[in-house]
Amino acid sequence: MKHLIGSLAVGVNENFKNMYFLSNLETIDTYYQIQFKITDHLTEIELPSLTTINGPSWEIALHDRLKRIHFPNLKNITHVSGNIEKFDIFFLGQLPEFCVSSDTIYNFMRSQGLKTNHVYGNICPPNFDNSKICQNPTAGCVQIFGDVNVGPIFDMKRLNSVEIIFGTLTINGARLEDANLLVNLKYIAVLKR
Repeated sequence: MKHLIGSLAVGVNENFKNMYFLSNLETIDTYYQIQFKITDHLTEIELPSLTTINGPSWEIALHDRLKRIHFPNLKNITHVSGNIEKFDIFFLGQLPEFCVSSDTIYNFMRSQGLKTNHVYGNICPPNFDNSKICQNPTAGCVQIFGDVNVGPIFDMKRLNSVEIIFGTLTINGARLEDANLLVNLKYIAVLKR
């Protein structure tokens, strides 16, 4: 199935460990909340083909074993009323190791006007094989996974290409002579339990 028109709810009595049977799903168009709630067996929710959601909200909550949420290609999120600001995301993992993939967080942040309230968990570590994803600021790095501390001897040019920081940005004691040094920085995402 590539296109779902109607509600999507996975819940209490389901024995699914993952959502692989929905791996070809590209779009969800619904007037109802999308729900993955209170399942004892679900360990991962990954929808690799999902690109578009048109609906009121999304709730993933109260799973005893859920470790990871991953929607790597989700690009378009709209509310059925046409007002994106009403689309609410509620993700709550019970386990300390519960995380939302950095791709998913990045895609949520890129959706114009989307308000991602109530995301409780961690950001899953990305694949560092990609030279544009770094743990420390380096030239050419587009995404940084980790906290960035800018002090008096920090070379600000290392942040020129950075678009998103998955962590905090602290500037303390640095001499900033040109505000354009962070010209490409668009997002800072912090999820911590």
